[in-house]
Amino acid sequence: MTSWRMRAACLVLALVLLTIPGPGRSGGPRAVEIHAEPTSVVADRLDGLVLSGAWELTGNLRRFGGFSGLIVDDGSLIAVSDRGVMVTARFARSGSDLSFSDGRLVRLKESDGTDPGNEGGDAEALTRLDGQIYAAFERDHRIAPLTPDGVMGAPITVPDFERLPSNGGIEALAATSGVLLAMPEVSRGGRTPLYVLDPGGRFIARGAIDTPRPHVVTDAAVGPDGMLYVTLRDFSLFTGFSIRVRRHRLAGTPPLPVDGAGDTLASFGAGTGIDNIEAVALWTDGEGVLRLWLLSDDNFNIFQRTLLLEFVVTR
Repeated sequence: MTSWRMRAACLVLALVLLTIPGPGRSGGPRAVEIHAEPTSVVADRLDGLVLSGAWELTGNLRRFGGFSGLIVDDGSLIAVSDRGVMVTARFARSGSDLSFSDGRLVRLKESDGTDPGNEGGDAEALTRLDGQIYAAFERDHRIAPLTPDGVMGAPITVPDFERLPSNGGIEALAATSGVLLAMPEVSRGGRTPLYVLDPGGRFIARGAIDTPRPHVVTDAAVGPDGMLYVTLRDFSLFTGFSIRVRRHRLAGTPPLPVDGAGDTLASFGAGTGIDNIEAVALWTDGEGVLRLWLLSDDNFNIFQRTLLLEFVVTR
């Protein structure tokens, strides 16, 4: 999503962006060609991660971009954008090259087939629980199951969601042990609340993680190792993006973080080539290697890019 500081920066670009076509809403599922161009990114710090690839992604459709949620399996991915779009594709690695096939782009839809609009289609996170895909939305704060065609099911919400600011709702969504873990972008007193919900929408418990100011949570995923991986972002008009990747141990029933600060696995700041990272996913490849992917939201402007980073988790 775009913070108020990022919005201020975008005002400078308004005259330029007004001439750029928007993502559009019409039509059904469409084939999308995805190209991955290797790019250079360095980290200020890596601990427990090894950078194994970095690519700038482009697609041949105007609606390709703005990604805020990601699911990755060995050979396939699903991504959602804050403009109400879902993209699915197959991928393959060959050395430093990453290729995509069977790309498909669909507009998210209400259960009756209608367009949710900008307010209802602002998808910010994605996860899978027991084979079912779930997306988190802000502005219209809720979690909803999704079909492969992007149709939203009955919404999941709790009273705490309604107290979240319009542009600071659920930004991170993960799944483990039969429950959903949801976190908003806003923090209070340096801590971000974590809500535990069952897939039927029942509130189970509430926990929290420490959030180093001025960073905010942008996504989370529980890896095959049972750990909670969280991405955090700060943005400054003067220094650009600052990104952190942290890992937290989960314990108990229901599972809650037991180490508030967690471990910082990666730090990216000015001069590293990083962009607006808003999505994280973990998966185990065919050789049993645990991999972590980060994906950025380009906000559909010419000064940002859709950046995909791959890391090997080494500890």
